[in-house]
Amino acid sequence: MGCSLRPEYLTYHIYQQFGILTKDAISYLIDAMDVLSNGNNKIQIHLNDTYYFDEEQCFKNVLKHDFTLPQRVQFHAYLKFLIHHKRKISGIDQWMRVIHNLSENTVIDGADEVAKAIKSIEKLIPHSNNILEYLKDSNDQIDFFHSRQVQEERIKACLITNSQEWKDEISKIEKHPYFKGQVLFLFEFAGILEYFERHGNCDWSSADDTEYLNGFIKYSNGAGKVFQSILNSSSDIDFLWERAVLSKGNYLIPASAFRWNLLSTTIKMRDFSWKRLVRLPPVGTKEPESNEWKTRRFFIKAVFDDNLFDLSNLTQSLTTICKTLPDDWRQYFIANPEFYSYSEQGFIRYEDESKILLFKQSQQNHYHVEMYSYDLYLNMLSERQKFDPFTRKFYFEVKSGDEFPCIIISGWENDGANYAIEVFNDFNDVSNKSEPYKIRFCNRSNFKVDNYPNTIQSIMDSNGFQWIPHLSGFCKTVAVKDSAISVIENLSDQLKLLS
Repeated sequence: MGCSLRPEYLTYHIYQQFGILTKDAISYLIDAMDVLSNGNNKIQIHLNDTYYFDEEQCFKNVLKHDFTLPQRVQFHAYLKFLIHHKRKISGIDQWMRVIHNLSENTVIDGADEVAKAIKSIEKLIPHSNNILEYLKDSNDQIDFFHSRQVQEERIKACLITNSQEWKDEISKIEKHPYFKGQVLFLFEFAGILEYFERHGNCDWSSADDTEYLNGFIKYSNGAGKVFQSILNSSSDIDFLWERAVLSKGNYLIPASAFRWNLLSTTIKMRDFSWKRLVRLPPVGTKEPESNEWKTRRFFIKAVFDDNLFDLSNLTQSLTTICKTLPDDWRQYFIANPEFYSYSEQGFIRYEDESKILLFKQSQQNHYHVEMYSYDLYLNMLSERQKFDPFTRKFYFEVKSGDEFPCIIISGWENDGANYAIEVFNDFNDVSNKSEPYKIRFCNRSNFKVDNYPNTIQSIMDSNGFQWIPHLSGFCKTVAVKDSAISVIENLSDQLKLLS
C-alpha cells in the first residue's frame, strides 16, 4: 500500500476508497471555483464591510492553508451563499455578519465541531439572503452554535430591522476588538433581554424604544471605552477596572476546589477572562448556577451605574471608585494593584477570610504569598527605611503547603547569634482565625529557649511574647496590621538598646 499512496499514483478511486473525495465533494469544488472565478482579475468583492468577512484576505489565507477553524466555517458559509443564490448577493452582508458572530463565539476546537457547524449552516442556507427576517420571525432551532449567541442574533435581528440607529449602534459595539460580536450582556444590562424573553420580540412603543436605545448606548459606550483602555495591558492603569468591579462584589470565576480567578485583563485565557464572565450560560441553565453568574455580571453593571463613573475621565473616576473599600477580604485586593501583578495567571486560593493565598502561577506548588502578610509588607514594612538594629527585610515566597509565606526582618547579630523577626499567618492555629498576624522572634541558629540571654527573654516577656516550642521562637498574635507594625517597632527599639 505504501507506494500506491505516493502522489504520482493517487487516483480518484483511492481518494474514494479512503472517503477523502466524493462526487458531491468534486461538484462542490467545481461550483466554488465557478463563483470565485473573476477572469484575470483578483477575487471579486461582494461585501461592503470587510470586518465580518474579508473576502480577499480569506482567499489568500485559504491558498496558504493559514486560517482558523471559525474562518473555515465562515468561508464555507460564504461559498454556499454564492452557490445557492447564483451570485445574487442581496443580503450577503447580514448573512456574513451573523455567521461571523455565531462562529467566533462558539467553541470550535476540532474537525468534529467544524462539521457540526457546517451542517447547521446548511439548514440556514435557504434563508441566508434574508437572514434577519428569518431570525426575527422563526422559532426554528439552530443547531450546534451557542444557544445564547443564537438568542443574541435573534434580538439583534429585531432591533436592526427596527431602525438605522439601532443598526449603527449594534454594529459599532459588535466590532469592538474584545467582544467580536458577543454583546448579549449589554442587552441584559439595558433590560432588553428580559423583555425579549418575556415577549419573544422587541415590539415595544416608540417611547420605550427611545429608553431601551439610550440604555444600550450607555452600557455600550461604557464597555467599549473600558475594554479599549485596558485591552493591551490593564497593568498600565494599575488594574483599576478589576479593582473597581471588585469594590461592587465578588466577581471572581471559580476554577476548582478553593481556586478562583481574578480575570486580570493582562491574561489571555479563554476560560478565565472578562469575555467568559459576560457570556451568559446556555439557555435553560437552572438556578443557582444561572443566578450566580448573573450576580457576578451585574457587578460590572454596578460600576457603569455608579455616579462616579465618568467616560470623559476614565482613569480618575475608576480611581475614585476604588477608594470606597468594603469591610471584607476584597479591600486588600482593591487597595493593592500589586496583588494582580504578582498573580501572573490570576489564580488565588480562597478557603475563607482567614486563609487566602495568591499564586504566582496556577497552583500552590508554584511560588505563592499570603494575603494579610503580603499586604502588610507592601503597604507598611516595605516603605520603612529601617528597623534598627535589623538591616534587611524581604518577603519570603514559598512553593509548599507545608511552609508559611512570611515577612522576614533580619540582619541583627548579638553576642554571635543571628536574630530575625518573621510575620506570617499561622493557618494551623485555628483558635486565632481572627488574628492573622503572628509575629515570631527567633535565633536563626539555635532553637532552644535556654540559649536566649535573660535580657532578650525579659524584652519578650514585657512585650507579650510567649515561647512556642513547635515554632522554635517567641510569638505574639495580633488582629490588625496597625497593631502588628507597632509591636515590631517597639520590639526593634528595645532590642537596639542591646547592641
